[in-house]
Amino acid sequence: MRAFESQDAAFRELVFYSEGAGDWPHIGPVIQALLAGHDRRISYLSSDPADPGLSIEDPRFRTFQIGTGTVRTILFARMDCRHFVMTLPDLGNLWLKRSVHPVHYIYLFHSINSTHTAYRKGAFDGFDTILCVGPHHVDEIRKTEAAYGLRPKELLQHGSAKLDTVLAQFAGGAATRPTDGPPRVVVAPTWGESSLIERPEGLDLIETLVETGHRTVLRLHPMTARRLPHLVAKLKRDYRDRPLFRLEEDMNVTESWMQSNVMISDWSGAAIEYAFALAKPVIYIDTPPKILNEDWERIGAPPFEAIVRSEVGRVVDLSKVTEMPDLIDVTMRQADDIRHRTRAARSRWMFNVGNSSGVAAAYLASLDGGPTPSR
Repeated sequence: MRAFESQDAAFRELVFYSEGAGDWPHIGPVIQALLAGHDRRISYLSSDPADPGLSIEDPRFRTFQIGTGTVRTILFARMDCRHFVMTLPDLGNLWLKRSVHPVHYIYLFHSINSTHTAYRKGAFDGFDTILCVGPHHVDEIRKTEAAYGLRPKELLQHGSAKLDTVLAQFAGGAATRPTDGPPRVVVAPTWGESSLIERPEGLDLIETLVETGHRTVLRLHPMTARRLPHLVAKLKRDYRDRPLFRLEEDMNVTESWMQSNVMISDWSGAAIEYAFALAKPVIYIDTPPKILNEDWERIGAPPFEAIVRSEVGRVVDLSKVTEMPDLIDVTMRQADDIRHRTRAARSRWMFNVGNSSGVAAAYLASLDGGPTPSR
């Protein structure tokens, strides 16, 4: 913290904050586009010593590991910079507050999901600028401002850097559609009450898939792993001698996406990224909706994830998990139709496909003005 605060003002004009390695697929491409195409000094704060961003070497890029405790809280409260970019919502609502200094706060999404259902009430009220993934974000934020009489924010038509990265890998031939044996399946649940894997039916699904010869990768949400360590231990114990099953805990790895035929999910935003990037089918298990804002209906906008699920795949009842092998076969026969529908949905719902990082970098590089950091 002292090293960051004592550096010259040029490195405190544009500052990024990352909670950890999971943020890098969303923040990293924007930073790399800035370094490649614009002459801006950047400071990078991270709470995770394993964050890939901390290993970037460039004379215009400085990194600082600030942990998750009291030091981080103090640093946020007295942050002295011009423009502060982060993927962590709820600024000012929980323990991390806006600075006593006049900082311009910019939010960069790490999810495609709706702002008024998958996040807490007021999650974005503390920001000045929002880098929106698609038109649904613009619509929801403007309606939220109108409903609560909030000051208008600057809304940039941005897109999704992670989606673009996977798209580029796909275009480079990294993705496959295996044809040998049963379809290969990625199970990617969300966390909390809506999570398939946090219910008994989720374990039934895994067992059914493995028993019927499906190569199955379970991408466990980091919040599930953090909240339910006993579940992680059970999965590792029960399936340690089952070669058809693999537990994937690194959310930055997309190899399982590339080598799969189909994804099974619930309300996870990862399923939308998978569908939009690879145009492969998604089977959604209809768990209870992920609603973190009880007042979401006041906004007057339908949840994006409820609309898009039927556009990029099929939705099946929670009671059908043991019938999944047959459902997978039916879905795979519809793969070509789903592929066409998914690509059309991607064009309709996503900004700047293939160039979101360039758009964000150009915007951030253009920022100037405002008070010079004081120290």
